Amino acid sequence: MTVLQIPELVSRVSALMDMRTLISTSAAGKSPFQTEATLHLEARISKEASSYDWRRDLPATLRSLAMCHYQRVMSAFLPLLSNIEMQRGAARALEKIAEPGDLRVVSYLLPLLEGPDADVAASALEELAPRGDRRVVLELLPLLQNGRDGDSQDAAASALSKIAWKGDGYAIAELMPRISLPDPSLYAIIALGDIAAPGDQQVIDALLPLLSDPDEMERDAAVVALGKVAASGDERVVSALRPLLSDPYDLARESSARALGNIAVPGDQHVISALLPLLSDSYDMARDAAAEALGKITRY
Repeated sequence: MTVLQIPELVSRVSALMDMRTLISTSAAGKSPFQTEATLHLEARISKEASSYDWRRDLPATLRSLAMCHYQRVMSAFLPLLSNIEMQRGAARALEKIAEPGDLRVVSYLLPLLEGPDADVAASALEELAPRGDRRVVLELLPLLQNGRDGDSQDAAASALSKIAWKGDGYAIAELMPRISLPDPSLYAIIALGDIAAPGDQQVIDALLPLLSDPDEMERDAAVVALGKVAASGDERVVSALRPLLSDPYDLARESSARALGNIAVPGDQHVISALLPLLSDSYDMARDAAAEALGKITRY
């Protein structure tokens, strides 16, 4: 194999890592130019040296190179995050090869949260930013309200759920308005479940109305979040969750059973009676969740 300069190697792997994304989304609104460029790239790669499989071997080559020459690889790679054509693949690759806690990489990723590749930037930040890093949290918080669009705001909420400390009051205060909108943010609901301290009544009060949200995914996310935040024996939450055991959405029934298994006090006959029919539910995961919950709260 011909020895490549690091920038060329980096360019190749970032393009490769983004290629599948372009192909899978080309039928969902991507431009014909992007599709044509992707297919051209695929054809070109297939003609490379027969002894080296670019699809299979190049990402591993870059990871190995980064282990030996980390700073050189990062210096060549990070500028690609400023290249609109390369940044998505670059962010995906950085998530795999950058060292967790590398604040230089984090600094390059943060501006991407306001662009079209906010989702991959958030995913990379979740892996690389140090847990509880105040600077990163403070950079993310304004994006919850002022991000360029809903995707950017949701990406910031998703990253916060993995980076902010449990009970971070600043993060919780900024997330709360995002679940009170006419169209609540799914990612803000999930983030509140991950960040709020157990027994936080303000968060519980905000989540309870979402149990009747018409959007099934947001309804299920609220169930999961309440299962994490509500304290054991919280009768108000238990009473609100019981009707969800017959929700038409499969995941909501499963999540409700798991949440009740965590919250209901042992011997609660109302919960036990509500869970028993779920043992013959058409959805196997709901059946499993009901059996697990009953095992926790049934007194023998």
